[in-house]
Amino acid sequence: MSSMSNTSTAPTATDLCAYIAASPTPHHAVATSMQRLTAAGFTTLDERERWPSGAGSFMVARHGSLVAWRQPSAIDPTAGIRMVGAHTDSPNLRLKPHPDVPATQQSGQWRQVAIEPYGGVLWNSWLDRDLGIAGVLVVRRPDGSTDDILVRVDQPWLRIPQLAIHLDRDVNSAGLRLDPQRHLPPVWGTGAHTGIVAAVAAAAGVDAGHQVVSSHLMLHDLTAPTTTGHDNEFVASARIDNLLSCWASVSALA
Repeated sequence: MSSMSNTSTAPTATDLCAYIAASPTPHHAVATSMQRLTAAGFTTLDERERWPSGAGSFMVARHGSLVAWRQPSAIDPTAGIRMVGAHTDSPNLRLKPHPDVPATQQSGQWRQVAIEPYGGVLWNSWLDRDLGIAGVLVVRRPDGSTDDILVRVDQPWLRIPQLAIHLDRDVNSAGLRLDPQRHLPPVWGTGAHTGIVAAVAAAAGVDAGHQVVSSHLMLHDLTAPTTTGHDNEFVASARIDNLLSCWASVSALA
């Protein structure tokens, strides 16, 4: 949660919320930033080609990373430069390379997804939340070439249920104790279903003729960023660390 003062900052807070909402993964944060910088006159460069030496505003991206800069027509090596940095990733739960939990390891008939905590995740904060899934699919076209497809499913497909208190009587006195490999794999259905990666590909409209050869998928809380407090002086959101700094950096450049 971050604090902002009264109504004079309302447009700023609203814009921050919009930026975070559009960026459930590092890949989406880069795409959102590039959209804003493009609107501000930045040109996207290919890192494999020669870059221009004249004045201009430029950017180059690779997966979840982005570098953007403005350069004058004449560079004075004694003048120095101003730099700002931020990380596009946030602590979250990411799908393992083989995310479908085998039936022999599932709880009853519940279908679960194998996940790995990434970064300094507060495990308990992911319990009993509506969770979507987003990231990148690497697909192979019929001609053999590959392409990265940005995907996002903003539907409550997944949930990590917490035990009812009568099954964990000491939770209030002894605290909540979670084993990430036993207690955090989310539930996403019952009975026989297609695999989770195939389901994401279908929801994203990936052509059936394209083979999914790799995926980089992660969960995100579907609760929208918002302003809170009596005078809306707070911004409450997931991923505020460190998308707040990414938003500020992009806003300053733009």
